[in-house]
Amino acid sequence: MKLLVGLGNPGKEFENTPHNAGFLAIDVIAQTIRKRGYAVEEWKYASREGAEIAEVYSTQGERFAVLVKPQTYMNLSGSAVQKIMRKYGVKDQRNVLIIYDELDIELGKYKYSPLKNSRTHKGIASVLASVGTQVQSLRIGVDNRGPVRKIPGETYVLKKYSVKEQEVLHATIAEAIPDVLAQFAGLV
Repeated sequence: MKLLVGLGNPGKEFENTPHNAGFLAIDVIAQTIRKRGYAVEEWKYASREGAEIAEVYSTQGERFAVLVKPQTYMNLSGSAVQKIMRKYGVKDQRNVLIIYDELDIELGKYKYSPLKNSRTHKGIASVLASVGTQVQSLRIGVDNRGPVRKIPGETYVLKKYSVKEQEVLHATIAEAIPDVLAQFAGLV
């Protein structure tokens, strides 16, 4: 069983912000998997776990993945991920992929790798504290401030993206997803 977790903040006020790149990516993953012939359930709220989930089934009807959007707000994501792992019996942390925004990567770029540390990302710090360090990550670059950073990162990630920035983010996610699905989930 694989868990694919997109980090973000719930609520309309956070839509189209850099901090919700994980939510956007997990929605694109759901669409991509459906196009490949897999059954993806509609999103449902799992109140005990504090997350929206969508189970993914093979063409033979076997559940093999769960898509997750924690609804605990970014900085408390680890608790929801831990509860989802318990709910679905996922013991091996390497079967968990965390998708999130990364200020240390330029907008338009991404990196897929094992998650090593949180740097200054409080959502990832929460995941690492709750789940451990063996999870995989897709870090989506969101920094579009150039070499001179005039506003703090915490403020920047909650600002609405311009239409142009949204287009770049969407294109980056569209480029990253097939790679990640093949490498992490074995979905070709």
